[in-house]
This record gives sequence, C-alpha cells and structure tokens, in this order.
Amino acid sequence: MKKDSDKNNKNNKDEDERLWQFVTQDVKPLANKEMQEQSLREEPEIGSRVTASEDESQADMVAEQLSVKHEHVIAHSHKPQPAEKTDHNLHDKAGIDRKAFEKFRKGQMPIDATLDLHGLFQQQAYEKVVQFIAHASARHMRCVMIITGKGQKKSDGLVREEGVLKKSLPDWLEQPSLKCKILKIQQAQRFHGGSGACYILLKR
Repeated sequence: MKKDSDKNNKNNKDEDERLWQFVTQDVKPLANKEMQEQSLREEPEIGSRVTASEDESQADMVAEQLSVKHEHVIAHSHKPQPAEKTDHNLHDKAGIDRKAFEKFRKGQMPIDATLDLHGLFQQQAYEKVVQFIAHASARHMRCVMIITGKGQKKSDGLVREEGVLKKSLPDWLEQPSLKCKILKIQQAQRFHGGSGACYILLKR
C-alpha cells in the first residue's frame, strides 16, 4: 500500500510540474538590467519637476529684482529739474542792488549787444527777439538793448501812432520762456533812442 501511495504522489507531482510549464511557457522574466532602467525612468520624474519649479522661481525673483532696479534708475535719471522763476517784476527795483539798478536805468551799464527791429513784420520781429535773448543769455551777457522805433510821426515830428513792435515787446518779454532769462527791463535814455528802445538786464 505504501509503495502505491508514494507512486501516486510522484505521478501527481510530475503532472503539476508539466501543467506549470505549460502555463508559463510564454512568460519571459525581466532581466536585472531592464528592471534597473525602468526604475531609473520612473523615479526621477517628481524630482526633476521640483528642480524645474525651483529654477523658474529663481528666474522670476531675478527678473523682479532687475525690473525694480531698472525702474529706480529711470526714476532718478528723469528726475524733474526745478523750473526757473518767472514771478518777478521786470520793472521795479526788487532783486537787484540799488546802485546797479541806477546804473542800469541811466544807461551807464555797458551794452553787450543790440537788436534793431526796424523794418520787420511783427512775426519776424518776435522770432528775432526770442533768438536774440536766448543767444545773449547763453553767452552770459549782462546788459543788452532792443530798438523797436517809436511809431509813425506827424508832419510836425510828433508821434502820431505808437508802433506795433513797441507795444508788443513788453508782452513778449513777459513770456515765461524769455522772462526766466531776464532780471529787469527799462526804457532807454534819450541818447540811446528814448521810448523807441529798451534796456534788458539778463540774469547771471
């Protein structure tokens, strides 16, 4: 009986092995190298995303710092300059030494340049005045004179009508672009043309 039982067990074991071989005949185990490569492909994905995210964050910080620095430079490079004062009175004695004013008023101050507007139309005269004052100021001149003429005269020699240029000149000189360069203005003395001319004292 025992021999028959052992024989039956052996037959069953052989039968199981044949069945297992039949089932697994198409299955191929992964090689160690393939398993390592697959593991390497799968594991770094999360780590690489973190690194890319950190790089982007650092790049954003650098860009923000450069932007702030650039804006700071621009703000300082375009800092507005204080405007020239134009609220002073061109006709009184304020803002000038009394002795210097009297010398200027009496025509005793050396005249550095003279502009004669005789024969010019109003627009031409205005353009000449603007150029003249700008040039004199740039050359650091102190006292200049502009001749407008007195106007049309009667047969007896008296002025019949005040000249357009004579009336316009004070208004032109009050314009901020010119007034900011001028300290005082005064009618010229008779030996310089009297009411047909004007002294202009420029700012230093």
